[in-house]
Amino acid sequence: MNSNGTKRMRLTNNAIIDSNPTWSPDGSRIAFVSERDGDLDIWAMKPVPETNNTGNNFPQNLTDDSGSGAFDSDPSWSPYLSDGSTRIAFHRNGDVWTVDSDNPASKTQITKESTGPDSFPNWAPKGTRITFQSNRNTTAFPNAGADQEIYTIKPVAETSSSGTNEPRHLTDNTVRDESPAWSPEGSHIAFMSTRRDNNLEIWVMSTLSDDNAFRMTNNRGTDEYPEWQPVPACTRKGTTGNDS
Repeated sequence: MNSNGTKRMRLTNNAIIDSNPTWSPDGSRIAFVSERDGDLDIWAMKPVPETNNTGNNFPQNLTDDSGSGAFDSDPSWSPYLSDGSTRIAFHRNGDVWTVDSDNPASKTQITKESTGPDSFPNWAPKGTRITFQSNRNTTAFPNAGADQEIYTIKPVAETSSSGTNEPRHLTDNTVRDESPAWSPEGSHIAFMSTRRDNNLEIWVMSTLSDDNAFRMTNNRGTDEYPEWQPVPACTRKGTTGNDS
């Protein structure tokens, strides 16, 4: 639909729940989560009403591993990467993975942590890092809801603390810090947190730590799942930020 709520258009039409849509960087496709093949997978389609398998907009299953028991969710489409491709980060069975949007066989496991699930990945604007939430190594494990922290990692396979791709730990407390969203110019991450009064509010911090995190919302209701307004194309050149 338009940003003012007009011209709403139904894109998918089936008896299964389709959820968590995310746009490709050029706006030509939408990725989403669906159980239409029997388990949760990441699918992609053009932003027009879907057709059956004989039409020109039949959704494509990007993460199909039938019989593997894998459940995929939380898709986040990357910006254009250095080689001109795009990838979709997603959550699979407790870890962050990526897949080439034009080559479903290219699935890559990014995080490899057994002490807690890593989920809700979100790309940095230059595609050099991914932020995600996790309760790895927390006192709350295995209670996934009680203590979540925010990390960033390069979009390649995780290494141990002695390697070159150990996740960067941004928050460290005993509350819920969740659903990180990288700002378009690369210098901040928005997230939802219960850190002040045990009520979910929207906060913003730098991409290096939460030392100077500040609260954006303050009310009795629950505020969740922040998203940034895209930077207009005419202002993208010359932006700076910590995207490394």
